[in-house]
Amino acid sequence: KEASKPSNIVVNSRVLEWQKTMNRVYGLNLAQDKSYGPDSAKKANAHQLYYKMPTIKNAYVGWLQKRLKELGYYKGKIDNSFGKLTYKAIIAFQVAKGLRKDGFVGANTVRELLR
Repeated sequence: KEASKPSNIVVNSRVLEWQKTMNRVYGLNLAQDKSYGPDSAKKANAHQLYYKMPTIKNAYVGWLQKRLKELGYYKGKIDNSFGKLTYKAIIAFQVAKGLRKDGFVGANTVRELLR
């Protein structure tokens, strides 16, 4: 298995907030070490957020909305609900970051949100 490249690892306090949220919402055992590496990416993919019916509603979506708002992509209310506004904000973020424009919040999108 190839070792992770340093550019794929993000280390900062935003990662700690994400780790705590993921552990609380999904009962994961992510290390709360402020480091987004291979294990974090694997868990992000396992718990991808996306727009669907019925709407996904939890604190992880709230974290996502808050971060997108900080970055200027989300204009709505932070309501923990993955609706059309959140979906549109994710698409705009993915386009701006050169990511796959699919509306899914998986490992690569999370990594960019944490930078």
